[in-house]
Amino acid sequence: MTGLWSHILTACSSTTSAAETIFRLVDTVSAEQKYLFVAVLWSLWKHRNLKVWEDVTEGCAIVVEQARVMVTEWKLANIPVGQQGTLIA
Repeated sequence: MTGLWSHILTACSSTTSAAETIFRLVDTVSAEQKYLFVAVLWSLWKHRNLKVWEDVTEGCAIVVEQARVMVTEWKLANIPVGQQGTLIA
């Protein structure tokens, strides 16, 4: 998530709620950063549910790695027919 942290700091310092911060970030970052940011949020939510409902705790690295895998898989699933060999992760 290269370069995303500076956007997060800026958004946090100029907004008053989590929702406003998230929408500000989505509006200001590149498409690649947006994919990763949203995937990390989704991964955090999934891991929060694992903790609440199944008492499973996983580390931060796993949450981030699963978000990256999710983005890669999404990209692979959305490659137009005939361009399958052109994805750069």
